[in-house]
Amino acid sequence: MWFRLLRLGQFEALDAPLTKYYLYSNSLSSNPALMLDSLGKMMDTTLLSDLRGLNRWAWRRRILAAQLCSAGLIARDNQLKGELMFMIRAVLTWPSPFWAPRRFAMFAVSFRNMFR
Repeated sequence: MWFRLLRLGQFEALDAPLTKYYLYSNSLSSNPALMLDSLGKMMDTTLLSDLRGLNRWAWRRRILAAQLCSAGLIARDNQLKGELMFMIRAVLTWPSPFWAPRRFAMFAVSFRNMFR
């Protein structure tokens, strides 16, 4: 929704909260596999619709790496299996430490957590 709205014009940030949201245990944001599946469905139609060639490929990989990292954090927060695997995939999908470098720190924490 936010990416579609951005195409309509400019927006301003407000200090006052205008919405409320609830977290449910079976929601999209608590299920990493479902979240990644939904990302795949909207990436071409919304996020990358105006990009072509190498630029499109690079942004696809970056977005996927960021979402894989988020999936790892969701797995960690919800005590689900796969935390480390999501983090490994995030680093392998976009291995450059110059874009979203905190992914590497999160990977290190996930790796450490496996031995606790």
